[in-house]
Amino acid sequence: RTVLIPPLSVIARASTDTMTADHPRLAQALRFVMEHLAEPIRAADVAAATELPRSTLDNLFAHRLGRSVGAEILRQRILRAQNLLRDTDEKLESIAARTGFCHASHLIRAFRRATGQTPSDWRSERP
Repeated sequence: RTVLIPPLSVIARASTDTMTADHPRLAQALRFVMEHLAEPIRAADVAAATELPRSTLDNLFAHRLGRSVGAEILRQRILRAQNLLRDTDEKLESIAARTGFCHASHLIRAFRRATGQTPSDWRSERP
């Protein structure tokens, strides 16, 4: 006889935290962004890492992703902050540092613009 036991929760593994791209330079750029989120990176840094002119990189992001390089960096920072808020009890100062924001106040402001909630409110509403 088979006994099914429902899971208590689902935990996202790091291997599920990937993004695919059909363009090799775009994939390289996205990898660079993900690997350097804690650093103060800019679109120019991504362009240098991919050895593409900034305008070419901007056009690639706009046409393939529908957003700018800077918008993608911010989007990835907010997603990582959400993961840290959900999966850890770290303070906002630590999460800000791990996601490339120089101060917790900058994280709070960007997070509120992106989600409509403060990080603390978002964390308290998650199971």
